Amino acid sequence: MAFLEAEPWFEALRAMHRQLRVKPDDTSALVNEGIILLQLGGYSNAIPPLTRVLALTNSPLAIFNRAVAYLRLSNLDAAQTDSTATNLALKRAHRPRGPLRTDVFLQLANAYTASVLARCSPSR
Repeated sequence: MAFLEAEPWFEALRAMHRQLRVKPDDTSALVNEGIILLQLGGYSNAIPPLTRVLALTNSPLAIFNRAVAYLRLSNLDAAQTDSTATNLALKRAHRPRGPLRTDVFLQLANAYTASVLARCSPSR
């Protein structure tokens, strides 16, 4: 990612850090920090804020993004564990008559996980 492309992400990261100085356990800011760090390629740095969220909540978004970070770091066992936990959390959150379409999200998450696993496979 070129610097000019990354600059908005750095500004967003600074905003999350300002918010977290005021409210360190703000789960939305922690998840956003993790996602921003993923976008910037800071996979190992994304794990601690996402793990902090999971100490406070059972956020499928935090679990999924931590799985992505683990995949990018080639920690396939941890990625698989978080992928399974994401599926379970989304199934528990499923509202049959509500607007949340967890089945579609699960299909997308599984397809993404499979594609990343295929790219990380030692046989390639």
